Amino acid sequence: MSLFVDIEKDPGSFHLKVKLETDGGITGLLGASGCGKSMTLRCIAGVETPDRGRIVLDGRVLFDSEQRINLPPQQRGVGYLFQSYALFPTMTVRQNLLAGLHREKDKAKKQALYRQAVELLGLAGLEQRRPAELSGGQQQRVASGDVLLVTHSRDEAYRMCGRLAILDEGELLRCGATKEVFADPGSRAAARLTGCKNIAAARRIGPNTVLVEDWGGLEFTTARPVPEDLCAIGIRAHYFHPKAPANRFDVEYTGQIEEPFEWIIQMRAANQTPGMPDIWWRMTKDKRPNPLPGQLGIAPENILLLTR
Repeated sequence: MSLFVDIEKDPGSFHLKVKLETDGGITGLLGASGCGKSMTLRCIAGVETPDRGRIVLDGRVLFDSEQRINLPPQQRGVGYLFQSYALFPTMTVRQNLLAGLHREKDKAKKQALYRQAVELLGLAGLEQRRPAELSGGQQQRVASGDVLLVTHSRDEAYRMCGRLAILDEGELLRCGATKEVFADPGSRAAARLTGCKNIAAARRIGPNTVLVEDWGGLEFTTARPVPEDLCAIGIRAHYFHPKAPANRFDVEYTGQIEEPFEWIIQMRAANQTPGMPDIWWRMTKDKRPNPLPGQLGIAPENILLLTR
């Protein structure tokens, strides 16, 4: 499935402006409630009409405001799947998945696509279960094919989606391969929505050097060139390491939070500006050092460079 979307719509509460392309698989739309994820999906399905723009599915124009094309939902060949997932209740996972592949007449290819879907969606071992025997997340995965997946769960998006689009208040902030988006979200809002806990104002002081005044005037070396319009950096909580040779700094520990499988260590940089939030360091329980080190480091490639 190839999909091109370039639309705008103003429903009153925000201004939706989305431009994205996908060539199949599972593409996630990630954002907070009310950011425009579901509105985008409804526009593609034909349930809502954009104010302007163009939607093309597999080379077929579904909507074009300039050419006055607006196919009704029943002519678009797009399924809009709600949270009930619309599975056949008397059929097994295997039968539901094969029903979604009914257009493929080649038996060998159909079986290969079925096995690929089982592995991709983490359904191995569940093939003979019926929908009533599945969790909500498992039901959702059974109902999936080439899809746009609306979610506010970054874990779900990272695990299930090959591509990811991040929306915030109607604006598309970032779109690309999921792992690339997490590695380089690009903006404060996108970093926050992908789960980055440590974000601080920063400024460029060299081609590969940034200054973070609120963390006690720390200077960090970066792997990527620092953009001229840099406004902040982000460091994911699991990026700190006691033995990292680069970007080392003194820390003072202020608290800890125990989770089932991880520790979150709360800390501050030496001379950190009063009132600034604590820095979070996250680790699995088997990796917690004892005693906690007086210094930590961050690899240059793990410094997220943020604009806007």
